[in-house]
Order: sequence, then C-alpha cells, then structure tokens
Amino acid sequence: MMIFGYWLTNIAGLILMHHGVKGVIHPDKTGHNKNELIKDIIFSILYTLAIAVLVKVGWLKFPTEYFK
Repeated sequence: MMIFGYWLTNIAGLILMHHGVKGVIHPDKTGHNKNELIKDIIFSILYTLAIAVLVKVGWLKFPTEYFK
C-alpha cells in the first residue's frame, strides 16, 4: 500500500509540476497532449520502481522503521 500511495501522489505531482512549468514557459499553449501524459506516467512508474529497489536492497527504509 505504501508503494501504491506513493505512486499516486508521485504521478499527480509530476503532472502538476510539468503542466505548471509548461504554463509559465509557454502561457499561450493551454492544450494537454496525450503523449505527455503517457510520458509522465512512464517516468512515474520507473521512478517508483527505483524507490522500491532501493527499499528492497536496504538503502532506504519504510517510514515506520525510521521511528523505531
């Protein structure tokens, strides 16, 4: 559940940051591109897999393990 919750917030954050920066750089372009959304989802999945591997090998811990 941790990974699922992390993934949901991660993908939402990436999409919001991407579209926010895009809006600042190109304010006249307001349309959403389906390919960009797919790219955001793929990067989010890859990033989540990297975090899961780091947890599995012990370089990162689950949040509850830091407070024991």
